[in-house]
Amino acid sequence: MNNNQNVLIGAIDQSTTSTKFGVFDQQGNLIDIDIIPHDQISQHPGWLEHNPQQILNNLHTSINNLVSRLQEKGYSLSDLKTIGVTNQRETVVAWNKHTGKPYYNAIVWCDNRTQYVCEKFTQQHAGNSNIYQNITGLPISQLKMFNKQEMSQILMLFLGLWILGLYGELKIPINTLPIVLASSDNYGTIKEGTLKGKQIQSCLGDQQAAALGHGVLNIGDCKTTFGSGSFLLVNIGEKPIYKEGGLLTTILYKLGKNQPTFYAFEGSIEVGGSTLNWAKENLGLFKDYEELASLIEQTQDNGNVYFVPALNGLLCPYWQSGAQGIISGISFYTKKEHILRALLEGIAFRTKDVIVNIEQSTEMKIDLLKVDGGLTKISESTMLGVAFAAGIFSFNQDNNNKNQVLYQNWLDTVNKSINK
Repeated sequence: MNNNQNVLIGAIDQSTTSTKFGVFDQQGNLIDIDIIPHDQISQHPGWLEHNPQQILNNLHTSINNLVSRLQEKGYSLSDLKTIGVTNQRETVVAWNKHTGKPYYNAIVWCDNRTQYVCEKFTQQHAGNSNIYQNITGLPISQLKMFNKQEMSQILMLFLGLWILGLYGELKIPINTLPIVLASSDNYGTIKEGTLKGKQIQSCLGDQQAAALGHGVLNIGDCKTTFGSGSFLLVNIGEKPIYKEGGLLTTILYKLGKNQPTFYAFEGSIEVGGSTLNWAKENLGLFKDYEELASLIEQTQDNGNVYFVPALNGLLCPYWQSGAQGIISGISFYTKKEHILRALLEGIAFRTKDVIVNIEQSTEMKIDLLKVDGGLTKISESTMLGVAFAAGIFSFNQDNNNKNQVLYQNWLDTVNKSINK
């Protein structure tokens, strides 16, 4: 039985594939977690939507499930002192502020239906697509906008002058802009459900939250998350730095109103676990991840097969929305195992793309990469271990000619993907 001195902290994690509610103690130990997946809605090629009402219902259910289990363990609802929220970024949903009802499904971050809008604005600026990166630190792309926390801090730091101009060009009403708050701040009180009356005192985008969870606190600290997509962030300190070459400059976190803001370079990679799910569900290459691990263990190399996972274009550092997925090097020798290994190596090579871009664009040397996300949980089945063993994350490439040849062959395949 737990005593009355318990202090628990709740965390809501709304991701691309599921909604989670977890509870931690003051030492950061996870007490329990409840996870509910939601539907992936694709009405047209390149589109992806989520049902916001389903997500909200799932959140309530997840909270109720977990609170019930906590009470069975001897905890009380009064032990839960505060709530933090982290969410998938760039996914957009519009709702009626009076009724709380959504007007339409949420348009997910990897949806590419607005590519024509990007092309339109580029044409309006004489074909200069860099004008938006000069303003925002980000290249114009249908795959990158700001979440509430990012937007709030950008408005605060740059006085809203350029961003207001950008909103005017996009014809978005100014009164839709969010309130300016730090990552750690009072975001309000929950008004309904089991957690009614609990305060939300933190809000972070999922990748920023993962970086903080990994302790990415010093300049040069680096993490990548292998979820539906893959996202690599490296701490660059208290001053934003803008570099050409495809890197995004983004806010990392601001832990209080009077605390400094830390920035990061971000390399957004369009795929991660979604590639394996595609191979499993659409192609039927394996029935479960245990079988995948077994198949991978049966091959020592990729059989000269290379896979560019441009299933919805290529993000950093290429930023080519029209790039298409390619599997090259197939012959009568090719087995299913070679293709699956190529899929895994493709995800790892995309991560290496970003690392190489960071090191070539800056004076940083990435010696340690911290990883998390759903894909890493399969590492016990040798998946991520295979990628590392293949030398994809070997940073001393000059002393590893074999790995350099593999990577160069993969880059040649990327060129085919872009210049189709």
